[in-house]
Amino acid sequence: MHTILSAALLFLLPVLSSASAASVSVSGTLKCHGQPFKHEDVSLYEKNFIGADTKMTEVKTDESGSFLMKASISEWPMFTPNPYIYIPNYCTTPIKLGTFHCANTIKIYVPSEFVSQGHFPKSEFNVGEINLENAETDKQGLEIFVHAIFHHKECRTVKE
Repeated sequence: MHTILSAALLFLLPVLSSASAASVSVSGTLKCHGQPFKHEDVSLYEKNFIGADTKMTEVKTDESGSFLMKASISEWPMFTPNPYIYIPNYCTTPIKLGTFHCANTIKIYVPSEFVSQGHFPKSEFNVGEINLENAETDKQGLEIFVHAIFHHKECRTVKE
């Protein structure tokens, strides 16, 4: 019995220890009160249920408020990556403490059908045009409860 269990573990060890790759491509346009949300950060993260989320990539919006991100991530076999777009929303009135401004953040989860196996995305998730003054964040799992108590903020120093 012990020999069978050891043989099974030796057979499964390479499968369980190897990571598989998944990739995603995301695009969209951000607007603030009808104007392009220019030169602002947009990040792509992978949701981790244990530990901090993993940043896959970050870009800045262009002159028209548009962005395009492509990234891949290695994940344990049998785990499906759960990527999301992360946008600090400085369009809405930020909390101002002198030159230190804080804003709410927006998460938009990428639907699983836009997550491709391998290092190169096979399709692109286009979020379309997002008007940040009306945007709300997506919540999954415990975020539904925690968000009701703690609203995530991001802060930066702004030159006056």
